Amino acid sequence: MTNLIGFVGKAQQGKSISAKIWQAIDVRYNFDNVHQSDDKLIEFVLDWIDTEAYKKMYNTSVWKQKSFAHKLKEIGAIICDCNIKDFENAEFKEELCSVYYPELYTHRQILCQIADMFKYKCPGIWDRLLWKEYHTSPYKWNSGSYTNTCSICGKEFIGHKMQRICKHCCSTAYSKDFWLITDVRYLLEAQSVKDRGGKLIRVKKSDYNPVLEATKFAEQQMYELYDGCDDLFEACNDETLHPLSNIKECYQRDFNYFYDQYFTNQHSSETEQDEIKVDYEIVWDNIEELIKQIKDIMIKEGAISDI
Repeated sequence: MTNLIGFVGKAQQGKSISAKIWQAIDVRYNFDNVHQSDDKLIEFVLDWIDTEAYKKMYNTSVWKQKSFAHKLKEIGAIICDCNIKDFENAEFKEELCSVYYPELYTHRQILCQIADMFKYKCPGIWDRLLWKEYHTSPYKWNSGSYTNTCSICGKEFIGHKMQRICKHCCSTAYSKDFWLITDVRYLLEAQSVKDRGGKLIRVKKSDYNPVLEATKFAEQQMYELYDGCDDLFEACNDETLHPLSNIKECYQRDFNYFYDQYFTNQHSSETEQDEIKVDYEIVWDNIEELIKQIKDIMIKEGAISDI
């Protein structure tokens, strides 16, 4: 069984929520020792990943969320004068950073600029910073319902299914980290996960369509550019007003420009990941479907037992 999972995917496709679901299923099967039907499991998971419940039960799972971009966000938080947790909010990342006014940069763009600077000056720095923490965490005891045999003293003990050391021995031992990396976006990052025996899972929503995303982007830009021009478009329909007859042509020209810009301006973190070869691919339409697919992968990987 692997103890390292990397989630690959575009922005807002469900990588972080997939990691939370993985943790919740681990808690239900390996901590509570409860095997349920899909309907009951889905009900438990939906309750567990609620913000407050998740905070209380985070340490119950042996699987911990990690991120290549964590150190990057720490730097971004200093520059943008905000809290690092703010970068977990999708809306916040698209807002303009007031610190840089009158330069119009969103918080996401600032993170990308920082990442690019280090990428060329110190290639692989985020990769090295993350793996420095790997396999160095003191062993944390998680009580559970399974009867295990201690790999150090050989005595039987009751604990989490993944635990191999009893409570008496764990004070002097170090744990084998179980990591869920939620932002594998570069080939270098993907390879570093593979080199350590990890598995990669691509996550994407069933309705994700680059053409539709580009269209939405162009429409938003056009709304801002042509805001307040409704009278001009109505006047266009009057063929007698020749001076305004080319407004629609201008509109289409500008729309096409922004549509093309969506693809040309995409950051390398969104494009390079298309070349990553993964072990599993999840395409989901609703949260219930996502939970079932993650459970199936956990069974295949031996993270839980279906018996």
